[in-house]
Amino acid sequence: MNDTLTRLLERWTFLDIFQAEVIKANEREKVLALLTVENKNFNRINLLYRYSVGDQVLKSFAEILQQVARKQDFISRIGD
Repeated sequence: MNDTLTRLLERWTFLDIFQAEVIKANEREKVLALLTVENKNFNRINLLYRYSVGDQVLKSFAEILQQVARKQDFISRIGD
């Protein structure tokens, strides 16, 4: 399933995929990477400019991530 706002994988779908990828990497003795990005000041955007602006920031960031991701990459919105 996808997050309704960003259209990225939602948390639980991502965690299922990630768990399967970890198992595959272990079986094949391959390296697996995980990158997390957190904006600790994101709540300030919502407070200063309202949630509609915060939502647009999330959508725009999701679009940028999708543009630079490779075919084999999985992108998810983990936070609320």
